[in-house]
Amino acid sequence: MMINNVAIFLPSSKIGGGNRVLIKLGKMLLEDKRKCTFYFIERKGKSFDLPIKYQKVSKPIFKDNILFILLAFVSLSLKIRQNKEIEYVIVSDPILCIFSFLYKNKKIIRYVQSDDLMVFIDNEKGNKFFFGIYKILFKISQRFNYFKVIFNSSFSLISYLKTVNNKFLYNNSHILNPPVFTTRFKKINKIKYSKNFKICSVVGNKPRKGLGNLINIIKNSNIKNIEFHIITQDKITFESPLIKYYTPKTDIEYVNILRKCNFFLGVSTFEGFGLPLIESMALGLVPISFYNKGLDEYNDNGLITIINSPEDFNKKLKKITQNINNLESLSKSAILIANKFDERYFYQSFKRKFT
Repeated sequence: MMINNVAIFLPSSKIGGGNRVLIKLGKMLLEDKRKCTFYFIERKGKSFDLPIKYQKVSKPIFKDNILFILLAFVSLSLKIRQNKEIEYVIVSDPILCIFSFLYKNKKIIRYVQSDDLMVFIDNEKGNKFFFGIYKILFKISQRFNYFKVIFNSSFSLISYLKTVNNKFLYNNSHILNPPVFTTRFKKINKIKYSKNFKICSVVGNKPRKGLGNLINIIKNSNIKNIEFHIITQDKITFESPLIKYYTPKTDIEYVNILRKCNFFLGVSTFEGFGLPLIESMALGLVPISFYNKGLDEYNDNGLITIINSPEDFNKKLKKITQNINNLESLSKSAILIANKFDERYFYQSFKRKFT
């Protein structure tokens, strides 16, 4: 079966790992001479550049709160339903999935990228009443008869199965790991000792994105000659002489920041896959991370140095920097693992297995 006319439904075009994957899928569909339309609401913040030859249907919101977002999602859902040319709808965001019944006249492909219920837990923003309603509606939406359901990892598959009655409905054959765009860029030639060890991290203001973990590490760092290169799209007020902040506007800028560094530090303890970590591995950065279940998908032979506290970070970083040959070996292994998540393989697998 061939995908001919697709709507990709995004919560926004803001920069984020989940959005990156779906936008890349849309670009590949367009390169393959398929018709693809992006639907999303216009929200504040840095956004991805959408493909040059694309169609979009966007909805501006007057205020970035739950009520206006909900109304915008309903409006876009109805527009998808009314567009008779659209055959398929690809959707990932757990809140958007609640509105699947509004465009059930389409073939809906659901791409699960995380533990979806986590979006409703410990969310400091928004009205608890609305989030309570969302949570109930989301659980109901899990019973929806989707055309296909795809999972980006065994972690997201296991998390999803906890919310459905039929535990045998999906299995490992429904897993499609996301593409890693940095695999197509030139790698770091060689891990080098320098006056400063440079550690990159990607953070946001949301508690589950690990900003608190990063701040604790920086405050408690007892390692000399260390720099933290922090990539963020949010305004972070924490200052330290050890930090340089970056807000890249393009993929090239993002890659060039990573290339400056020797290590990548993953600070989130909740991820579906942890794209920033593996994006850095594809360039040869040595991975260090707080543990989250998404890492199990690609932590081959324990390559990723797992930490659980600032003290643990200090101890393990000192250990792995004692031997330059060991660092070079870790860097090469990181590249080999990340290369498994090739963009073209992702797209060909998507067409072959799920359409």
